[in-house]
Amino acid sequence: MKLLNIKLSVLFLCLNFSNGFLQPNLYLQFLKRKFTNLIEQVVPKNECSVQLKTWISDIFKFDKEHLWALQMLDASAKLQSGLLSGNICNFGDFDQCLKVQKDKGEIGVIQGQYCSVSITRSKNSSKDLGQLLDFANTIPDIMNIREGTELKKILGLFRINHGICLPKSCNAENIQKLWNYLEYSLRLPLHVSIDDDFCSYKGKVPYVFSFDQYIIWGFGLYFCFICIVTLYDVYLSQNSAANKSFIEETLCSFSLAKNISKLLKSPYGDITCLRGLKTITLFWIIFGHLYTITFLIGTTNMINHFEWRKSWSAQIVLMAPYGVDTFFAISGLLLAYKYMEFGHLLPRSKVFTYIVFFLGRAFRLWPGLIAIILLKLSVLKYMNEGPFWPVIMYKASLPCRFTGWITAIFGTNMIKLQHQCFEESWYLAIDGQLWCLAPFILHFLGKYSKKAIVGLLVLCGISMIYTYYVTVINQEKWSPSDGVDSYHELLYQSTFVRMPVWIFGIITGNLLYKYPKIKFRNVAASLMWIAVTIMFVGVAKWHNSLNIHPYDAHQAGLFNAFSRPIWGIAVCFVIILCVNEYGGIVNYILSLEIHQFIVKMAYSVFLVQTSVIILLHGGKRSSSPHSSFITMQHYLVALPFILLTSLAWCLAFESPYLNIMKLILKKYINDYKPAIKYPDKAFKTAISAKIRGINRKLK
Repeated sequence: MKLLNIKLSVLFLCLNFSNGFLQPNLYLQFLKRKFTNLIEQVVPKNECSVQLKTWISDIFKFDKEHLWALQMLDASAKLQSGLLSGNICNFGDFDQCLKVQKDKGEIGVIQGQYCSVSITRSKNSSKDLGQLLDFANTIPDIMNIREGTELKKILGLFRINHGICLPKSCNAENIQKLWNYLEYSLRLPLHVSIDDDFCSYKGKVPYVFSFDQYIIWGFGLYFCFICIVTLYDVYLSQNSAANKSFIEETLCSFSLAKNISKLLKSPYGDITCLRGLKTITLFWIIFGHLYTITFLIGTTNMINHFEWRKSWSAQIVLMAPYGVDTFFAISGLLLAYKYMEFGHLLPRSKVFTYIVFFLGRAFRLWPGLIAIILLKLSVLKYMNEGPFWPVIMYKASLPCRFTGWITAIFGTNMIKLQHQCFEESWYLAIDGQLWCLAPFILHFLGKYSKKAIVGLLVLCGISMIYTYYVTVINQEKWSPSDGVDSYHELLYQSTFVRMPVWIFGIITGNLLYKYPKIKFRNVAASLMWIAVTIMFVGVAKWHNSLNIHPYDAHQAGLFNAFSRPIWGIAVCFVIILCVNEYGGIVNYILSLEIHQFIVKMAYSVFLVQTSVIILLHGGKRSSSPHSSFITMQHYLVALPFILLTSLAWCLAFESPYLNIMKLILKKYINDYKPAIKYPDKAFKTAISAKIRGINRKLK
């Protein structure tokens, strides 16, 4: 009987439309009455049902007193244009919805609540209407896009999202019941899903935990401590000529004045070309992250992305993940080089050496990493708001409640992508896991150099074969922008798959230490530069051809197996050429002093970059077109904020602990001076030169 009444109501509405609203008052009264009856039938008798009926009643009263009801309706999204271009998000008017507040006396205050709902195809829909909403399958077919199969997989990850404005008293369960009843009764072609977690109103913060206030207070007290220590350090510097005690030195390690001075003045490393290589690669990775995040947070031309990625200009963005391989190569190189350079300064005890080896890394990485986990967990969510903000916090904040401790022990790549607290920390996880293997590798590399290198190269070959096999068997893609979760878990975030590039860095670092000045003929150096160019351009061209041609599992397997090792070898060649003064203009640019300041806080840049991007773009109020040029505009705006935040992060959570580590290391080395077995490198070089001079004289 209810179903018959609803159908008669729809028929009545159609007749009124066809008659041009000849009886407007009767029509409005009938419509209001039917909606009111519907709310009474479906929604339980509570504050929500009363306020919904009041809202329906006041919508049809066109005067200033009842304007709030029209504002609430107006703030809700309507069907947008550009669906065929991938404009699947319509946020409505977030701010107008939250401003709605009307005192209705006995009913209470009606306050606006904004909810982001996802719209999908209904099970009860007819074939034609359902296809219209099933855009993941419909759009590639009707637009005759060649990569239809791959495009459908990617579009299948997205949902049509609309913003609706409702009274705050209504929870998701009430509205879901109301919609489900309409969907079933009228056989509507679309299904709406609503969740309380994705609803916002004035004063609501997504995913609040009981310990948030303690973490916020902890950050505040920590920064106050740094300011007090800075004043104390300045006082000691001006009023004391004596040397500071160990405790005073430890406290003053947190001094802003001291740490800023070190950032600006102290030299960084012997291999100067690494400065520019790190800086350029870091900026490249930031650009890639910015493009990805802004693309996911509402774009009006999503479909254009799949044509754009075939262009050569797109490779600037799509090849950004290879910047991570550059860092893996540099990490391995510096690890081997520094271990061999400073290993003889440590005491004879191998146990002590390994403790210092691991504690040094812990002092460098843990404070900043733990701080960013706590920031994402309990602070970031208070710093912005917007239509998509609860959805962003669902990914950025909520996982840290459960998996933050795994991230802190460098195990990010061991959990599923959707459960990762700080996604970018998969790099730290892999680097940390390889770091645990480093002492054994470096020990055998120093003792059995040639055999160790052969063994490492064999291990690289096994890793590449494994990569090819996994890609072909699981039909995986070749790029993180196209790959699903399994691609990240099996390939992109796999320690064994990523290991070859790091090993090439280890071998290069060993080579540079043992042969600090290698002499090449000019022809050989030119051929090496040609080889480097071919390797870099070849990987980019290969990547672009995979985007253009239909998917082939064997091609994808070969690309995944060889592209990253080739890239790593090219990076190592560049470093070898620059170190041995065959770099020319490239070495000049990479060795500029301007890179030094940024490189010193590169780790902090890595930690804070995505949080700053999320803060700048997570509160956007509407979808916008997406392109490389627009991303460059966003990039130029975001980069200064990222660098300033990174500077603060470095001064607070990186530099102080590096200072403490150096103090501890210096103290123990001084205590164990009699146990030092080998002279330093400079002394050995001087002695060798004198011996060669004496031999020449004797001859």
